[in-house]
Amino acid sequence: MPSRKVPLVTGAYYHIYNRSQFSMPIFSLDVDAKAMLKTLIYYTLINPPRRLSYEKRYDAKNSEPLDYTNRLVSVLAYCIMPNHFHLILKQEVDGGISAYMQRLTLSFVHYYNIKNNQKGHLFESGFKSVLIESENQLLHVSRYIHLNPSSAKLVEDPLKYPFSSLQYYVHGGEKIPLFFDDIIKSNGREHYRNFVYANLEYQQSLQSIKNQLIDQEI
Repeated sequence: MPSRKVPLVTGAYYHIYNRSQFSMPIFSLDVDAKAMLKTLIYYTLINPPRRLSYEKRYDAKNSEPLDYTNRLVSVLAYCIMPNHFHLILKQEVDGGISAYMQRLTLSFVHYYNIKNNQKGHLFESGFKSVLIESENQLLHVSRYIHLNPSSAKLVEDPLKYPFSSLQYYVHGGEKIPLFFDDIIKSNGREHYRNFVYANLEYQQSLQSIKNQLIDQEI
């Protein structure tokens, strides 16, 4: 993977996104979106005990629970769309985001190619990153990400979309090692839900919001 012109800063937050080559729907099936979700959680670990291809077959009853205390990145938000994905990541160690994204994409490509008996790249380029410079920007980018499925007319209600972190933000209770508190710590779940839904119709009708978030290529 080529070095980045602008290094990613440890402790900083970034909007990370990428899409498939030729906009192929590589996450259109539930099984593939679920595989991507498991992959993006697992490879936050600094030192994964096993390759995920083995972890998927591993007998969970005989394995120790994974400790996500020491991780490359924290995942604050995600949305897996049919042909692209969005993440908000906080880099926890130097080089963490680059190492994480390399593991994430290589692992998913390996899974997808074996499953479909094919070879080659799935993603059109290296991942894109936009530095998030304020709490207000963090809130607005998270809302943009969570409204993506409704903007794309995949669902009317963004809470009905199963492959985004919005359900956790609103309902809580998921026992997965994602780290959302930086966004909702001040105002709570109900306030965040109202904040997201207040922009639902606006985002559906205003496609230029992609330009504001430097996301016009997706």
